[in-house]
Amino acid sequence: MGIAVSAVVAIVILAVGLVRYLDDDEAVAEPFEASRVVDDAIVRVVATPGAAGPTDLHLYVEDPAAGLEEPTDARAELTLEGDVVDVELIDSGVAHWLAEDIDLRAGAWTLEVSVTRADGTDIETTFAIPIGGTS
Repeated sequence: MGIAVSAVVAIVILAVGLVRYLDDDEAVAEPFEASRVVDDAIVRVVATPGAAGPTDLHLYVEDPAAGLEEPTDARAELTLEGDVVDVELIDSGVAHWLAEDIDLRAGAWTLEVSVTRADGTDIETTFAIPIGGTS
């Protein structure tokens, strides 16, 4: 379990340290990262690049109360001003899911997340994800 946690930390550090080289008249988009504690589990989301256009979404779940049993499923949905985007999460390793190239426009998106624990119970939480101008 220690190696998996180290790998997750390394990925998050890389995502946060992501730098894009753009023309002088373009802004550098910052990745969005947030965590929530839900029923003793930590649910973390990282959205890169944090600007309008293709966006990658990483979902990580750390559930110390579950011992060695990992979550079995994750679902997510993004909404903005009546627009609903079902996020297709792909299992990307131990307690890590990924959705790539989600086409998002600028605005304050709401991400609803539901993760199914090994015992069948769900962890649910919501994140407000600000997506800036063009990437």
